Amino acid sequence: MISNPILLLLQTPLCWNLTFIGIASVVLVAGVSLLLLAVIRSCQRVLFWVGIFSILYAIRVFIQNALVHAAIGASEERFALWSLCLTYVIPIPYALSARELFGAGWKRSISAWLWIEIAFATAAIPLAILSRQSDLTDLTNNILVIGGTLLVLLHVLSRNTAHLFTKRLTWPLIVCG
Repeated sequence: MISNPILLLLQTPLCWNLTFIGIASVVLVAGVSLLLLAVIRSCQRVLFWVGIFSILYAIRVFIQNALVHAAIGASEERFALWSLCLTYVIPIPYALSARELFGAGWKRSISAWLWIEIAFATAAIPLAILSRQSDLTDLTNNILVIGGTLLVLLHVLSRNTAHLFTKRLTWPLIVCG
């Protein structure tokens, strides 16, 4: 039994939900800031796609949060389909930002991954809405996202480039990917 009240507080769902609201808020502000920077610096399309990715991700974290549900008086089931749809759409701007940053990739592999993500989202969203079951589509989505991240990581590691920004992406991709 935990006797320390601070440890007890850290294990409560309230603490975790507040933490995720804070993370989602930071990611949302970062996404909006990136979109504003993309408008100011119109030649930087990677900022646009990372901003869209961040905003979609933050929205998904918000709609999956029990405190948000309680605050607006809605059940988790009301947002379940929205969460599934966002889950399947989020990898598209991720792949687009990778393509903007690294190009089409070796034998157009990043472009192929992008088109696979678009085709998957196009098929998975109606399937999730009609069947209301997401086990197979979630597994497929996870495989596609992990595979795409590995593809980008391999692209960064194998590329002998003088581009300093690309070299700096190696460790964040290894740690966070």
